[in-house]
Amino acid sequence: METKLVDVDKCLFMLTFEDAQFAAKDLIGRELTTEELQEVRKGIEWGMDSWPDVMRTAIFNVTTRH
Repeated sequence: METKLVDVDKCLFMLTFEDAQFAAKDLIGRELTTEELQEVRKGIEWGMDSWPDVMRTAIFNVTTRH
């Protein structure tokens, strides 16, 4: 897998393995295995299929406030 450097100042949203581990410790009391992290990644990727809808809604909500 190729490593890509990201300018975090230009990111709107980013999740890391550390974020997943923090959530796992809170939810299940332990860190995830490498295999579990890969499955979590797949689940997040599946959930992000609708990101254009989420983005449109967020933009609409911000621009239509009175």
